[in-house]
Amino acid sequence: MSRATKRKAVNPIKEQNPSTVFQEHVVKNLGAHNALVSEYDYEQKERPTPCWKKDMNIPQWLLITLVSLGVVVFTAFALFAAVVTLQKQTNGGPCQSNSDCRQDLGLICNNYRCGCAYSHFWSDTYQVCERRRMINRTCVNDSMCDALGSLQCSNVTLSSGVVQLQCQCEAAMSWNGYACAYQGLYNASCTQDSNCDTTRFLYCNFVVGGYCRCNTSMFWNGNMNSGTCEYKRTVNQYCYPYDNNWCDDTGPVGQGLTCASYTNPYGSEYGVCQCSANQYYNGSASLANGFCVAQHVYNQSCTSTSQCDYRINLTCSNNLCTCSSGYNYNPSINSSGVMGFCQPASGYLQNCTAILTCSTSQNLYCDFSYYNGSNTTGVCECNSSWSYWDGTTCASKLSIGGLCTSNTNCISSDGLFCSNYTQSLGTCDCDSSHYWNGTCSLKLWYNVSCTSSYVCDDNRGLQCQGLGGIMFQ
Repeated sequence: MSRATKRKAVNPIKEQNPSTVFQEHVVKNLGAHNALVSEYDYEQKERPTPCWKKDMNIPQWLLITLVSLGVVVFTAFALFAAVVTLQKQTNGGPCQSNSDCRQDLGLICNNYRCGCAYSHFWSDTYQVCERRRMINRTCVNDSMCDALGSLQCSNVTLSSGVVQLQCQCEAAMSWNGYACAYQGLYNASCTQDSNCDTTRFLYCNFVVGGYCRCNTSMFWNGNMNSGTCEYKRTVNQYCYPYDNNWCDDTGPVGQGLTCASYTNPYGSEYGVCQCSANQYYNGSASLANGFCVAQHVYNQSCTSTSQCDYRINLTCSNNLCTCSSGYNYNPSINSSGVMGFCQPASGYLQNCTAILTCSTSQNLYCDFSYYNGSNTTGVCECNSSWSYWDGTTCASKLSIGGLCTSNTNCISSDGLFCSNYTQSLGTCDCDSSHYWNGTCSLKLWYNVSCTSSYVCDDNRGLQCQGLGGIMFQ
């Protein structure tokens, strides 16, 4: 067998029948003497056509018959289903089982009556069971709201001012995200104000760690299980049980009151709202328009004794805080942490010394000459040059016309004496030979210039006459 010759390069051929291409290739490149040629028939195969693509030669009369029969069957079934459904009970109808009710409307048999499930309500508008509505959804009555969530249909005022019925929590309950929960009472833990019973005026106080508390102007008047927040009591109102929280103690804006023991008809365990020991209420108790301020010290202005510091025995006299009659103020004595004290003093005609002084509030002084010049002990007296003892204090001597009981009551240095010429109670006046001209002056004699007969010596029968005001008899 001879060696095969080298193949020439084959150019691409056009698309032809495979059998033809193969035969031409063999003839051109192989010698006839060493080629074994076999011929086969090539069968062209095609995919089978699906049945639905094949032409179905169904007679027209048969097709019409089948379609008509299908319509009749469907209509009969629909009518049967409708008849069966319409025979079932609607909302409120009697039943023995769920199948007796219009389940297509969401009805079930409950206590032998067709009705909606507990989670649904019957809609008169749509004649079907609807899901009960959740928080803030509109409603007409309570049955439309989710009873499992304790919601009820309530009036709600919108931001526009319009009042609308909405599903809301019952009183003393708040929405926790999925249901209404009872709001906490005093001192219950909370994370927001709605967790606390707002009908009792509680709010969530985050300053104390998140607990339901009253605001600063109110107090809790009960125990952990009952009570409410109440506005704090004002001055002279009772408090219980000696609890300062009951009183308006929120100074300086508040009144600064404390609960003090007090005899009252409510019982010994009750107190009364008052200012502390060294304070007084500077407003009207009936109007509650004041607050507690520090009491005034010696010689400060006042309108009542309650404004003066009682710890040092001060009283209000002539609109000044001073010692009461029979007491002297000693600024060197420390009384209850306060410098100064009103100590007892000697009264009128009582003995006095350098230590036991006379009552300065009565204007007394110690007359050491009373006991023959003794310089250690004297007697408390009034200064006779300008005062007299009126029974309670050394009063200033009286000028012309002052009512008097003795000559010592009148200013003798002005020539006055106690005259009772015309009435039982005397008056300070000049004697009959004098007239009042700022002091008692001697009445004028005959032929002296005058302005009225009052200045003329009427004891001599003189009176003021003539153009020049010359006295004549």
